[in-house]
Amino acid sequence: MATLRRLYAYLAVIVTLEIWLWDVAGLLHKALRGRLYTTPEDLALPLAGLLIAMPVFALHWRWVQKDAAAEEEERTSGVRALALYVLLALTWGVVLHAGMALLARGLEAAFALPSERLFPQFSWEWAVAMGIPHALVGWYFFTVVRKEETPPIPENYALGRLWYRLLWLSYSLLWVLLGVQKLLSVIFPAENADFAFAPHTPLETASQGAVLLAGGLLIWGLWGRRWWRWMFQDAETRQSPVVVGFLVLWALSGLATALTVVGIVLNGFLLYLLGENESLYMLVRRLVTLGLPWMGLWAVAQWGLARFLSVWESSRKATVHRLVLSLLAFVGLLVLSTGVGALLSYILDSLWPGTIASNQALSAGITGLLLGGALWAFPWRALQQEAQADIRARASLTRRVYLYAILFLALLATLGFAIGSVFQVLVMLLGGDFHGVTFFYMLLMTLWSGGVLAYHAWVLRADRQAERALEQKQVKVPMLALALPQSAWLEALRSQGLQLPLTVYAPSEPPPGENAPNFAVVLLSEDELLALSPAWQAWLASFEGDRLVVPGSQPGRWFWVQAEQKASRRAKEALEALAQDKQPRLGRTSALWTALAYVGIFSLVSWVLSLLLPLFFAVFMAAMD
Repeated sequence: MATLRRLYAYLAVIVTLEIWLWDVAGLLHKALRGRLYTTPEDLALPLAGLLIAMPVFALHWRWVQKDAAAEEEERTSGVRALALYVLLALTWGVVLHAGMALLARGLEAAFALPSERLFPQFSWEWAVAMGIPHALVGWYFFTVVRKEETPPIPENYALGRLWYRLLWLSYSLLWVLLGVQKLLSVIFPAENADFAFAPHTPLETASQGAVLLAGGLLIWGLWGRRWWRWMFQDAETRQSPVVVGFLVLWALSGLATALTVVGIVLNGFLLYLLGENESLYMLVRRLVTLGLPWMGLWAVAQWGLARFLSVWESSRKATVHRLVLSLLAFVGLLVLSTGVGALLSYILDSLWPGTIASNQALSAGITGLLLGGALWAFPWRALQQEAQADIRARASLTRRVYLYAILFLALLATLGFAIGSVFQVLVMLLGGDFHGVTFFYMLLMTLWSGGVLAYHAWVLRADRQAERALEQKQVKVPMLALALPQSAWLEALRSQGLQLPLTVYAPSEPPPGENAPNFAVVLLSEDELLALSPAWQAWLASFEGDRLVVPGSQPGRWFWVQAEQKASRRAKEALEALAQDKQPRLGRTSALWTALAYVGIFSLVSWVLSLLLPLFFAVFMAAMD
């Protein structure tokens, strides 16, 4: 219930704060334009929002601040940390955009450019009206967060601060990339100045690039450079998978975009060789203005990732490396399959009477084969070599997810193409028109997707056989069981049918001597663990193999307390539950909180994609003109 209460309170704080901030901005905007009072309705609406939202915000904010001051758990809760960093992002983000809008208005005035073309619908009045109240409120919450971050920083605040900084760095990189693209498009102008996406003069385009580049460099200069240095110097942050995740995302984004541009340019070059009306200059322009900036992002992110992972254990580095290669191989196989489909379509159209083959299909097929084949073959070869050398890589979750994902997609494709081919045959048998090109295309694509399915099923089968062989080999390692001969857990273990090489010692016997086998595993129950003699304690302390503890004669009496910072509270909850003859529930995330977390993550990702994808598509369309 505490989590629900916090969610309600902080959501109320965020919503009411945003209402009255934008109402204040609206009133300031009207005042700066000299239209504070035009009609009663225009003035009444923002005043009504202020009169209602302001006291509601003050009430809830006073409530959460009072709870945070009274209880350590409230002050260090994850909901509070998330809410504070969201408030910082909402306020400072508006301030940044307002500042860049003012810079754009200044460039328009200095170079006599058309008004409000660089930042559309962001007049200087709006920029000032939004920037001032958001800056004041942002500074207040900055002081609140800074106070909460005083060492020792609570775990939730450390994680929230890390996400907050990495998201700002990602935003900075995006602005820099778009700014560089704009400036490069001025150096390499389009052949047709009247393209539809951005009908601006070179000076306007250069001004846009300067504003975007200035915004990105401003974030980097004021905070990003210091944050970046801190991430590489802080020992705990160097082990954070969050930073590695962002670096991998940046690297894959840069590589994927650059390879997409290379594919577009390669396809255009093949069309040029086939006699189509393609401009070599425009192909080079796309490669420079789009490909180079994103390839630069990939190189910088790859350098940062290699430097960051240099202090990681080899197994953790291998996991990250395996994940990246699997993603590349997955995308490469999809591109390769698309190329195979396009090439088969061209061949059938060329051979079948009465059809005309398309050069676009030929160029798309060759591009897919070359680009997709390389993107799949090289990562997959590295993954196979790793799996042959290390059984842990072969049994890894990443490899399993990759194989089963390909199996599922290949199965769906095989079913779809097989149904399509049978459909054409049935139509012919029932007296309908037989479309030969469609039938043979469906049949050949069925064979292709079926081959992909069969190959990956064979790989998965080989992995399973290797794991079974390893399991049989591991069972032969000598094991020591510290238990009475009639122990229930020992009898249960033997009843599984495994031929375990167990040597049983009773707790009353002395530990093994120098002539004993070199045991790799020690098995004992909770009961033996609690009743160990000093001699056995000393022997186990010096034992270098694995120690496995099984449940004792009273299952359910041991409850492990997780999360050190909440250990005292959870221990208290466990004692209270036991006193009331209830089963303690420790270390479990509530189903409601888990659902809310997934919904929140999905909503955040969807919102980010809804902002970025149209922007990427727009940039690509601009580069292609």
